[in-house]
Amino acid sequence: MVGRRWTGSVLQAAAQGARRFGEYRALIDGISGRLLSQRLKELIEGSQGGH
Repeated sequence: MVGRRWTGSVLQAAAQGARRFGEYRALIDGISGRLLSQRLKELIEGSQGGH
């Protein structure tokens, strides 16, 4: 999952303090809202053990 395109950028934005969707969009140049939503969902599900 971490090797997927944009995942590193999403994690980096989180490390910079992004908490809301708009903050992620502002910090990650070029990512679509749909793809950002998908990556955030994958990371959340992964952190919860896939549930």
